[in-house]
Amino acid sequence: AHFMLPRQERGGSDEKPAFERSPDTPFTRLRRDRRFLPKLGFDLSNRYDNYLIMQRDGVELHFWPCTDRSIAENSGCGLRSPDVDALHAGFVTNGVKAAPPEDRPWNMRELYLIDPSGNLLRIASYRPKSSQG
Repeated sequence: AHFMLPRQERGGSDEKPAFERSPDTPFTRLRRDRRFLPKLGFDLSNRYDNYLIMQRDGVELHFWPCTDRSIAENSGCGLRSPDVDALHAGFVTNGVKAAPPEDRPWNMRELYLIDPSGNLLRIASYRPKSSQG
């Protein structure tokens, strides 16, 4: 079972997860990366001198400056989506070059993107039960 916390703002017995996702990834060039993320449907949420927060559908991606590209190339984050194939189609329509999602042995269908700084963005959906082997 998942550990849940009471939802205080409603004053009821509704629960919310103990954690929310907000991956932190490095960026090597702020302007370039800031132009790329809207192609994935992310909008600027907050920008500070050396920190950027982008958001889509309640998920935040946090970016911090990094002058060593090898750090970014060895960084990444994983996101879950109910329909990775629909996301892929939208990304391609927006001009993002990405191979189609693939089924993985761990019961996930996954899409891999490399952002302009070199970060791996892994987006995954659970495979439908009919396709499990």
